Amino acid sequence: MENYIKELLFQHDCVIIPDFGGFIANIQTAKINQAQNSFSPPYKEISFNRDLKHNDGLLIGYVSRAKNIGFVDAKRLVDSFVKNLNIKLNKGKKVIIEDVGALQMDKEKNIQFEPSNTINFLLDSYGLDHFNFDPLEEYDVTKRIQKKFEERSPASLSRRRTLRRLAIAIPVAVALVLIPLKTNMLDFNADISSLNPFSKTEQALPKTEADISGKTKIEKTDIEKPVTIEETEKRVETTTKTITQQAPVSQPEKPVADLHYYIIAGSFLSENNALGMKKQLTGQG
Repeated sequence: MENYIKELLFQHDCVIIPDFGGFIANIQTAKINQAQNSFSPPYKEISFNRDLKHNDGLLIGYVSRAKNIGFVDAKRLVDSFVKNLNIKLNKGKKVIIEDVGALQMDKEKNIQFEPSNTINFLLDSYGLDHFNFDPLEEYDVTKRIQKKFEERSPASLSRRRTLRRLAIAIPVAVALVLIPLKTNMLDFNADISSLNPFSKTEQALPKTEADISGKTKIEKTDIEKPVTIEETEKRVETTTKTITQQAPVSQPEKPVADLHYYIIAGSFLSENNALGMKKQLTGQG
């Protein structure tokens, strides 16, 4: 029976128990407790009135529908519940109706009711709960206005202009300092790369056959070795002529080793052209 009373309090503002009394639900607005910094949403405050004893049929009809029984049987269940309540109260016991409150008889035979306040019976406040909040700090409007005037003062404006000029001038000065350094670094890298013994250098080779009427170039070396140059995966034949010449003796007691010379007449893509050049030079002595 306690559950039926609780369910009816969600939907109605007054639930009467025939021949016993009625529970009244009064809607209370939201409250803010400044001392405890707490907020309470709107709720139904439950109270008990023993003078409301007439049978309005609300509780008996609800029991009849819930248990699917007749009205007479439902009334019999309600009367049995009221009888048990009176027996407990007359013995001085406290009767607790879950989530609604507690009933107890005082010395003057008056029923005293203490609400439970464990749940909020107001459906419009569903999802809202009691909570505490941090107090808001007071804000002085005069200080805010004074701060705005200080920001607009000539000294403040002059300071802002100086900061803007510095913000523009500093990056420009840094750029002017770094550009010459960057140029010198590029030149330094270029000088270093030119001293690299493993760097690739383009060799100027004649694309056509050498002029047989031109002068020949004499190159001195200590090792007799034919010169070969590879270009575009083709072998270039070099015709050389070895001339053995004895160096002049400066001291008779220390003979000087023979030196070998190669005459480079030209470079040819075809072996026949090289042999022709060799034959012509041989004919000229």
